[in-house]
Amino acid sequence: MKKIISILIIVLIVFTCDLQINADSNLVKNSKSAILMESLTGEVVFGKDEHTRRSPASMTKIMSLKVIFDSYSQGLFKMDDIITTSEYASSMGGSQIFLSVGEQMKASDLIKSIAIASANDACVAMAEHLYGSEEVFVDKMNEEAKILGLKNTNFENATGLPIDNHYTSAYDICLIARELINKYGELILPITSRYDDYVREGTEKQFWLVNTNKLVKYIEGIDGLKTGWTNEAGYCLTATMHKDNIRFIAVAMGAESAQKRNNDVVNMLKYGVSNYELVTVVKKGEIVKTIEDIMTMPNVYHLVTKEGVSILRKKNEQTGEVKKEIVDKKLKVFVDNELYQVVELDTMEEIEKASFLDILLKVLKQLFFN
Repeated sequence: MKKIISILIIVLIVFTCDLQINADSNLVKNSKSAILMESLTGEVVFGKDEHTRRSPASMTKIMSLKVIFDSYSQGLFKMDDIITTSEYASSMGGSQIFLSVGEQMKASDLIKSIAIASANDACVAMAEHLYGSEEVFVDKMNEEAKILGLKNTNFENATGLPIDNHYTSAYDICLIARELINKYGELILPITSRYDDYVREGTEKQFWLVNTNKLVKYIEGIDGLKTGWTNEAGYCLTATMHKDNIRFIAVAMGAESAQKRNNDVVNMLKYGVSNYELVTVVKKGEIVKTIEDIMTMPNVYHLVTKEGVSILRKKNEQTGEVKKEIVDKKLKVFVDNELYQVVELDTMEEIEKASFLDILLKVLKQLFFN
């Protein structure tokens, strides 16, 4: 009898696993490559040929936008800077806002045109303004790819227009999107979440920007990020959804139609937010240690975390055993005795070296008043 029960249990486990595998594999029926990643932890919960090199088409602009916002954070330009269109920028084909040679436009409007309408002319105008030429700008894009440790990415232009030796993978573009969102989400997501907007508003050349990512209008929680299409690349999309305090990024590449691409992305995103949750084990700014040191002012201070630590888990599952260890002003977080994350620590108070008089007074106070 026990043997029969054991066999039934094994069959049930195998059947359950097969159901889960089938459920996961059915998430993406149309795209050649795909990936689903949780944004905060960077954990991948689904992948399909995610490391295969493919043409990204206009999803290239995710890296272009990252370089642009990096430049903004470094003070290389301001949003109200006026940028003049070169003959080369004006000559870009594909999606565009039809910038004329010598036309001037604010940087903020060019960025809006890139992010919403995938404007190639606006992208090159920004690239030239920041680094003198698209070529140098692309060098920065590839430098960033190396910094991020991308193994299957090389850019030859800033737009994604067809060109040889221009490629990335679903995994790599997802990492770029994660970096863009985590660093500059407050800047980029309010733009990419708009279904439409205008540039040259109130002029004879007013131009209606319509988001190439239609999902931001029709699916609650989706607020970005970038579409792409060429004959070589097929239909591509990197999209992100924030719901129930969790954000997922999904990438689909090489679909036969926009509808099929959208279906794959929506399936992945809904699967992520429906089945997973984040558990915070360390809060940002959490006091992890109180130190008393007669050689400092103040002599009692607190070590706090510079960032939080969260664990991604399936809903209704238990989190593994969490342990914490402080080593050299770093907090090491272990899950089930395996190192999960290392967090830098800072002091809550401004710490100064105590003077000789301060130390003397402290010693006398301890000797005569304690």
